[in-house]
Amino acid sequence: MPDQKKEIWIHRISHHYNVAKPLLDEQGYLTIGYADLNDPRSDFLKRNLFKDFSSFNAFIKTTKHYNASRFSLHRFLALFKTGDLIVVPDLEAFSIYEVVEGSKTIRGCTITPFKTLQEQEVTIGKADRNLYTHDGTKMIDLGFAVKVKPVSIVGLNGRTKDCVDLPVSDFADELLASALKIKSINGDITHLTKSIENALRIYKN
Repeated sequence: MPDQKKEIWIHRISHHYNVAKPLLDEQGYLTIGYADLNDPRSDFLKRNLFKDFSSFNAFIKTTKHYNASRFSLHRFLALFKTGDLIVVPDLEAFSIYEVVEGSKTIRGCTITPFKTLQEQEVTIGKADRNLYTHDGTKMIDLGFAVKVKPVSIVGLNGRTKDCVDLPVSDFADELLASALKIKSINGDITHLTKSIENALRIYKN
């Protein structure tokens, strides 16, 4: 069951689903966009301006990203921490993950080449370690990631199973089902701890 000291977040795959979904499923990286902000030489990263919201906000004002989604980016970079749970909605299902490592740039992740949902190759830039289309000509706008693993439980039959692709109709109560329709990229749903516990309890059975 969720640790009361840990936060529970919801985060939907908002950027390049056909790339981000297999990257999550196969290599355990949950992503967000903003690849233009992930240069390790920038003051934004060198000075950790994303840690404090006022500094983050002042910096974002100088970019094209000064809009409502900046709050989601700040949560992703500064607030998602090791041990937290993240609920990821996907069509009529959802998955529950635990954060293994906090946010880092895509450049700093150990990602190996993989294929999109359409079976197109995704390559890793040799110079900048960003993600590119199969021919290496177009950078994919996935700038940051957190390393996650599926929450696993031991069922009544003694078998361990991962909490992935749980049908909303079977495992989400009314409050959680409503939260899964989130319009923003992410949000804090720690107040729905009982709903998550209930989903895990049903899945265990």
